[in-house]
Amino acid sequence: MPGIVEATGGGLLVEKNDPAALSDAITRLVANPESSNEIGRRGAQRVAELYSWERVASITRDLHEQALSARRSRSAVAVSQPDSIRGG
Repeated sequence: MPGIVEATGGGLLVEKNDPAALSDAITRLVANPESSNEIGRRGAQRVAELYSWERVASITRDLHEQALSARRSRSAVAVSQPDSIRGG
C-alpha cells in the first residue's frame, strides 16, 4: 500500500518483486535502530490521525449528509418543475 506509506512516512518503499531492494531496506533499518524507531513512531502517529475510527465515522457521516442533500435538491427541482417539463 504505497499510498499509505507515502502519506504517513511510516515505512520504506521498495520495488515489488525485487528481493535485493527489500533486503537492502531491511538491512538499513536493522543497522539504524533510531531511524527505524522514528519511522515507526511517525507512521503510527500519522495512521492514528488519518485512519482513526472517529475520523472514518466523521467522513462517512459527511458523505451521507452530502448524498442526502443532493437527493433532496434533485427532488425539490423535480417537484417545482411544471408537468410539461417533467414529461407529464
